[in-house]
Amino acid sequence: MSLKKGLNISLLAGNALLSLLYLVPFAEPPVFFQFVGRLHPLLLHFPLVLLLVAFIFEIYGKRKPNWKEPAEFLLIAGAATAYVSALAGFLLSSGANYSGQTFELHKWLGLTMSWLATILYTGKSYLASKNYYLPLFGVACLVIIVTGHYGASLTHGENFLTEVFEEEPALNLVLDEPVFVQIVQPLLRSKCESCHNPNKLKGSLSLASQEGLLKGGETGAVLIPGDANKSILVSHLLLPSEDEKHMPPKGKPQMTNEEIKMLTWWVDNGASFDKLLNEVPSDDPIQTTLANYFAPEEEIDIDFVSDKELAQLNTTKISVKQIEEDKPYLEVYIGQHDSLTLAEMKTLRRIREQIFSLDLGSSKVDKSILKEVAKYENLNRLYLDNTDVDDNMIGVIKKLDQLDYLNLYGTKVSKKGAAQALKLESLSKLFLWQSQVTETEVDMLQKDFPEIDINGGLSANSDFTKAELNAPQMIYESTFFSDEMIVEIPYSLADTELYYELGADEPKLLDKKEIKLTKSAKLTVFAKKEGWDDSPKTTQAFIKVKPNSLAAKSLQFGPKGAYKAKGIETLFDLTKGSENFRDGQWLGFNGDDMVAKITLSESRTLTSVFISTLDDTGSWIFPPTGLEVWGGTDANNMTKLQTLDITPPEGPEPKHMLIHELAFPAKEVKYLRVIAKNYGNLPEWHPGKDTPAWLFIDEIAFQ
Repeated sequence: MSLKKGLNISLLAGNALLSLLYLVPFAEPPVFFQFVGRLHPLLLHFPLVLLLVAFIFEIYGKRKPNWKEPAEFLLIAGAATAYVSALAGFLLSSGANYSGQTFELHKWLGLTMSWLATILYTGKSYLASKNYYLPLFGVACLVIIVTGHYGASLTHGENFLTEVFEEEPALNLVLDEPVFVQIVQPLLRSKCESCHNPNKLKGSLSLASQEGLLKGGETGAVLIPGDANKSILVSHLLLPSEDEKHMPPKGKPQMTNEEIKMLTWWVDNGASFDKLLNEVPSDDPIQTTLANYFAPEEEIDIDFVSDKELAQLNTTKISVKQIEEDKPYLEVYIGQHDSLTLAEMKTLRRIREQIFSLDLGSSKVDKSILKEVAKYENLNRLYLDNTDVDDNMIGVIKKLDQLDYLNLYGTKVSKKGAAQALKLESLSKLFLWQSQVTETEVDMLQKDFPEIDINGGLSANSDFTKAELNAPQMIYESTFFSDEMIVEIPYSLADTELYYELGADEPKLLDKKEIKLTKSAKLTVFAKKEGWDDSPKTTQAFIKVKPNSLAAKSLQFGPKGAYKAKGIETLFDLTKGSENFRDGQWLGFNGDDMVAKITLSESRTLTSVFISTLDDTGSWIFPPTGLEVWGGTDANNMTKLQTLDITPPEGPEPKHMLIHELAFPAKEVKYLRVIAKNYGNLPEWHPGKDTPAWLFIDEIAFQ
């Protein structure tokens, strides 16, 4: 049998079999065939290009016969890839629950394209003799284009091709129109309907209409009016992006926090399709979200500052960060810098156009520095609290015509200087508490400038009540250390005394704003100031451990998704993670236990093992249900040294980090196995019920 005849039979038989598969109901294919199906988006480009180029070669071949030979090669390659692409598309649709008119058209046109390409190749001689070949090839090219269009509609939405010509609708709310029509439906249309519409019923779910929302999909109801936590419409938005049930899928435009908040509010308030906007109470907190979201878009003609440049600008004394991802504005913090120089301020000149907020609180500020600040043409918020700013300096910043907020708390500014500040063109809020402006003078200024909110700390008609100091914050590298640990306690309020306690010791006055620890301790700090209530206490345990000297280490189950940090090294670097589980210091285990197998460089006597975990139930991160430590000098004969059972949460809880100590009688060990047991599937009360919980661990240490 010739090669060409073999190809003819293979293509005809393959297309016949594929046609039968299209007609017969097919269960979800095995995993390997699901993988082949997911190659469809890659494969479909080959027949599209090969067949179109083959048609061009055939046209030119009428004038230049030497074009005929490559045309035939392109045709057979196009026919073969058209069949493989159609087969992969069939396998993809079988395992992904596609349905709808657009899907059906794309599916059958794909099969038609495969048959046309096969007929053109196998019947070329006969078709050419009857002058049917080129016209039929032209029809095949049209089918290719239409098939591709419907495929793009499935992937990107019905209006993908024409939406560039459509004007964006104005985001104007109308009081006597339904909330659903103005707010909810546009959200679903922009973020959900490309996969969930009558023409593409992913999961047998349409979100394009009231009927579709109430009907639900193959898993049942997606909308439970009055309970957003139990509504899949909302709960799947909150799943970690790595979770296969997270919506919208990874790679698709995601809902913003404001959009999720509006959708959650609509569901929690009954999911009404008829409620008018003017029926929403004016004091409902959602009004603020609506006002921010539907505010006219600000046109910003300012360049973004690159991540590399931001990194160069950040020092131990100056913090620069972008406020919002989609806007170039920056927030600069230089607070508590008692040796601030003009040269340091000049380093910010290259970003002065982007600086939106500047905090110089408790720093050394003189007239030359304020002259530099006056060049920040887009500055909106300026913090000068607890500085030496006086009346003579205020005039320097009069050119800041975008300044909306000015904090002069604890400065030497008097009524004269405050009056100058109040003439700033855009100012709406001024803080004068504990400045040289008296309470009576504040009232006088408020009468002269009624449109500006002037905060003097006390109102003229109020009785004096003590205010509570803010709790001090601790700054440190880690809660674990092997030699010594310096803990900084910055506090910006003037004339405030800081006190500290070590364990159960009596409070002591802190002379410097730092403490050196050389042994394990529970450190507590708080602030006192005459005329104020004491601050709440801030407490943190610091643990001195032996340096990790490990010969080998491994994890039985690897971390998942984006939460792999530096791999297993993360668990032994003595670097504590923060409450932000995305900070790159945590290992995340989705549905799996954390089982670490450790071999020390040499046998050591241990009395404790510490395991640091994070709980954040709102982000699907649950505490372990139990901890175990096994150890010994023989890897094959370890004994259980200690266990710890942990009571699981019975409802939503605030996020917090915990260091669990598993203490045991002194034991010589060389081999260790540390186990943290995953919660398993999330409980009934959780919006992600029946999906695997995450377990987050950042440190294992020994003592």
